Amino acid sequence: PVSSRAPYSTGAAAAMPSPHTWQAWAIVVLSLFPFVGMSYITATTAGLDTSLYSPEEQFAIVTSPLYAAEMGSIWFAFIASFFLARSDGKKLESRGVPYPMPWGLIYFGALVFMIGRTANVKRYVGSGLSIFWATLAVQVLGAAAMFGGAYIAVSNFGSTLGVVTGGF
Repeated sequence: PVSSRAPYSTGAAAAMPSPHTWQAWAIVVLSLFPFVGMSYITATTAGLDTSLYSPEEQFAIVTSPLYAAEMGSIWFAFIASFFLARSDGKKLESRGVPYPMPWGLIYFGALVFMIGRTANVKRYVGSGLSIFWATLAVQVLGAAAMFGGAYIAVSNFGSTLGVVTGGF
């Protein structure tokens, strides 16, 4: 159905609500947690030939306190994002933005949620792209760091076994 509410006018007399909420910025920051956690997991387990280790040594990797802390931080970020997305929607609604992004879509990730949120806020307010660009930067830089760490871990592991890397 077509909305009966028109977007805010862009005239000078119109008072525009702010598209920025602390909840949205917190979601951007929390989206860093999985990259940090995955970087640790990649650095400690990349390239491991598990047949070289006893079951006790394999079990020690996933039972270390640092591994538990990283997994806990990832789950904390995931669960907290739901509450922050819901609070962000309520805050935008109280500021007069109709139909904020459904908070349940945070399940698909911060980037997907912020794309939809930015499109909606931009439509009704006329601004609000900075949160999207910050989220995109976090996602791209986090992925680059994670894959860079995986490459370094695999190449270091290969060199410790005497494997020639980068050629014949």
